[in-house]
Amino acid sequence: MAVPALLGIAIDGGGSQTRLRLIAADGTPLAEGRGGPANLSFGAAPAWAAITAALDRALATIDLSCRDLPAQPLATVAAIAGSLAATPRADFVATKPAALPLDVELIGDGEAALTGALAGEPGTVVAVGTGTVALRAHADGRVAMVDGWGLPAGDEGSGAWIGVQAIRELLRHRDGRRRADGLLVEALAATLDLGDDAVADERLREWLRAATSSSYASLAPTVVEADRAGDPAAQAIIVQAGAAVDLAVHGLDGNDPASAVAVVGGMAAALSPHLAPDVRRRLVAARGTALDGATIRLRKRVLR
Repeated sequence: MAVPALLGIAIDGGGSQTRLRLIAADGTPLAEGRGGPANLSFGAAPAWAAITAALDRALATIDLSCRDLPAQPLATVAAIAGSLAATPRADFVATKPAALPLDVELIGDGEAALTGALAGEPGTVVAVGTGTVALRAHADGRVAMVDGWGLPAGDEGSGAWIGVQAIRELLRHRDGRRRADGLLVEALAATLDLGDDAVADERLREWLRAATSSSYASLAPTVVEADRAGDPAAQAIIVQAGAAVDLAVHGLDGNDPASAVAVVGGMAAALSPHLAPDVRRRLVAARGTALDGATIRLRKRVLR
């Protein structure tokens, strides 16, 4: 198959998965592929492995491989979680595989979510997935941001934060500080395959020792299910998470009644009903995803 003319590549790399889009020369999407997490908090090498896997899968949908890419580096906009600090950004750029002919512009995944959700218009976006970051685009082009600090200090209300609160509830229950017999602790024990044998606590310690933000975020669906089933501990966690989103919004726009708010990411649907009334009144549906935001950025970069 002849290699189609490409404008470039857009990438959305988050704490749970990576999505990659090939953009045709006319600016339209050509193919997409997915890979594993690409959060730079876990290192640049895993991020590049996820991106490479996503690129291979995108190319395979049009019967191509990386060997078919042109030698001239392709313009690439990579919106990657954990890329706000200078060191991981430098590591990401320095460790790009030599076999990938990409001319990479690295941006934060929150910035891409903001652009995608509001299609470049003013307003506030809170991205609550594995992590949490909130951004506001002002009419004069300025962008303000809150949170995005990562665990354990930040990312309040995120899937990872919810998982941490749930694990704390489980630990208090298991060691007797606070008995919390109920659906949440039972479901967490089942999810972590703890059982009731003599070495269950040792398995739990091993899980905690190796746990990453993605590991904690993987427990968030268990909390959401327990919340919907009426478990008090799960309900308290989800309410706290919603309050964290409220705090982020108010910190950015001061409860401006004219400011649109979009809540996006894997936890958006679970948290939106728990937001403060003033925030819920201003909610708008996201017009696109972080991958769409990276695509918009790519088009502006290449077609300007």
